[in-house]
Amino acid sequence: MSVVKGFNVLLGILIIVTLAFFLIFASYLIMPFVSGTIDMFTVASAVFIVLLCLPLSFHLYRTSKNADMRIIFLALAIDFCILTISGALWFFIPGLLDVPWVRYPGMVVMLISYVPPLAALFYLYNARVERDAQNYHIITLISVVSTVLILLLVGLNFYRAPGAGFDIAVYTLSIVFDITLLTMSAMLAINFMQNQFRYIFSVLIIYFLLALAGDAFSLISSLGLYSRPDDVVYIYLVMLIFMAVSLFFFTLRRIKITTVEEVHQQLRDTRSLMQDLIMQSPDAICIFDLVGEIVQANPRFLQLINKNMRDGQGKPNLFRDADQLIKSPPGTIDRVRRGDITVFEGSDPQPPRGDRPGHYSVKIFPTVDAKGAITSYIMFVMDITEQKSREAELQVAKDNAELYLDLMGHDINNMHQIALGYLEIARDAEQFNERQRLFIDKPFEVLERSARLIQNVRKLQKLKEGVFPDQLVDVCAVLEDVRRELGAVPGKPVALNLDGCGQCRVHANELLHDVFANLVSNAIKHTGDRANIIVGMGIVKENEGQYCRVTVEDNGPGIPDDFKGKIFNRMLKSTSKAKGMGLGLYLVKSLVDSYHGRVWVEDRVPGDHTQGAKFVVMLPVVDPAETG
Repeated sequence: MSVVKGFNVLLGILIIVTLAFFLIFASYLIMPFVSGTIDMFTVASAVFIVLLCLPLSFHLYRTSKNADMRIIFLALAIDFCILTISGALWFFIPGLLDVPWVRYPGMVVMLISYVPPLAALFYLYNARVERDAQNYHIITLISVVSTVLILLLVGLNFYRAPGAGFDIAVYTLSIVFDITLLTMSAMLAINFMQNQFRYIFSVLIIYFLLALAGDAFSLISSLGLYSRPDDVVYIYLVMLIFMAVSLFFFTLRRIKITTVEEVHQQLRDTRSLMQDLIMQSPDAICIFDLVGEIVQANPRFLQLINKNMRDGQGKPNLFRDADQLIKSPPGTIDRVRRGDITVFEGSDPQPPRGDRPGHYSVKIFPTVDAKGAITSYIMFVMDITEQKSREAELQVAKDNAELYLDLMGHDINNMHQIALGYLEIARDAEQFNERQRLFIDKPFEVLERSARLIQNVRKLQKLKEGVFPDQLVDVCAVLEDVRRELGAVPGKPVALNLDGCGQCRVHANELLHDVFANLVSNAIKHTGDRANIIVGMGIVKENEGQYCRVTVEDNGPGIPDDFKGKIFNRMLKSTSKAKGMGLGLYLVKSLVDSYHGRVWVEDRVPGDHTQGAKFVVMLPVVDPAETG
């Protein structure tokens, strides 16, 4: 791996050398157009900015995934764009077009180029830097002292160059900005622990340090304290070369080059992961080769072998001994040979004496190579013995429940009918007075309620079994039948308001009658002597569909708000307010749900439950096209 990395470093150096020759060649191509006005080093600086620094910073901005890193590279890209404009105004245009005054706007634009990096670093500084660290205070102090010394130098020597005030002001501001950027870069380099960030901030520190050196020499030259101002251009050129090389190396370091050794390591890691998954699995897993011999098996599979294979047989073969491992349906191994994915449930072929047989869920599938050829077979075996045992217990419980329901629905119901018959004969006898008849009427009512309860249970059972076929039912006709059946109770008339509807068909079954009969019966039962029971029906639109809306309202005691959501629950019992509602309303809810409808209860007078209750049933209306 070290050889490969050494080669990568050599390759990077060769690329840099090639780029250097290219940039020098580009500089020599430009020189004939600007010779006599601009020196070679200024041209080279411009070439480095335009052809390397600007494209590399923009490329790194586009490709970086980290938000903070994108902010830094965007600021650098904008900075180099502004520096390009500044260089053109400051150095190229004045000499080429003979307009020397243009250099002053170019110097102002150069000051503007400080804004993007200042803004980016200030944002990161506020977001990331803790102000109470001792290192930060020291760096800030050094920066402030340096700035004060620069300003003091300018103040003491300003009189030496009375005609260079603009240049002195520009370079002084540049130095202040350089010191500020150096300070923030140093603080961020201390705060950011990731190597990539530390690399970038270290590059910025050296870059701004070189800029500070160049600006300082320019200021000293402007003040008349240095006699060779042209030497400053070398510092700026070194600064740009350093930034270009640094960005280029950073770009190369971000390219992931995978070596052969790294591929082998990834393969080893993957093999180790698969080994752990197989060996630590609670299910039995085994890998077989093309002829069915075991390649690898986890401890759980070995336990299965020891349990079901006879002594002396050795390791089982998938194609020869599969049925001795787990009893499987006929033809299973043939499907495996064909390369089919095979899933089945099997059991121990010969369980040990006294033990119950184990039950298993088995999956066998082939693995293939890149060309689609089978390379091995994998068997997964999940022990479902406990699950099968629970299923058997549930089936026994279900059979017992159905037996009890049959007993209640037939034998006990027949006993009820016999008892009701004798009580009815006794009630019609003339020798009993009114008080004695009351003692007969009460058990008669109790037995009737018990008989209705048994009927509801039977209906619920048949509903869940799908005994009642779906059919088109006319809701209007059902409501008419319910009114004829229950509307003759003295003092409790049932009014029916169909709102002009002659027919309303829904998908239901014969038990739709029980829905409305239960609701009307409850209204009759829970109202006083002067009952006012109204059954209304209408067709309404809701969610782009038509619904048959049936209401059953009464002027009884009503239902409190805290019971409105519970009365359709079959578990509601043993409360005086819910007495007599339980299973009947649960049957209503079950039936309406099976018709894809809704049922709820609300106050007859909104906001006052004591004025009576209103039950609402919504059933989807059948499309007229279905009815012919």
